[in-house]
Amino acid sequence: VKSLAKSRRPGERLEALKAMGRNGTEVEAIVALADDKFFDVRKQVCNELANFTALVAIETLGRRLKIDSNIGVRLEASKSLGKTGDRAAIPPLIECLSYQNFDLAENCMRSLTAITGADLGLDPEAWKGWLKNR
Repeated sequence: VKSLAKSRRPGERLEALKAMGRNGTEVEAIVALADDKFFDVRKQVCNELANFTALVAIETLGRRLKIDSNIGVRLEASKSLGKTGDRAAIPPLIECLSYQNFDLAENCMRSLTAITGADLGLDPEAWKGWLKNR
């Protein structure tokens, strides 16, 4: 599987990612594909990292959320951060609430609610206050 992850063919890298995600132990190998030049591969990386709570997975998802050039990858990263259920995902999700793209901000709000159980809407200051009091 790891050899397919290094393939020159994006389709083979996608299949390798899915297999590594099913395995559940290949977080470092999945993270290694996070900067792939094909957005479909980066999006699948985000999808697979939702199954991990390792700090490297959360940090990688947060980076994709902030800097990826493709909105689909950023949306997937926002959903995946919520699926991790990890409190380490809260700061990048709060930061994203002020982004211009409403769908992205709304996904971040939903992920924050999934992680925290709180429903503070799209107000980043309310979420920062909530986090500070925890």
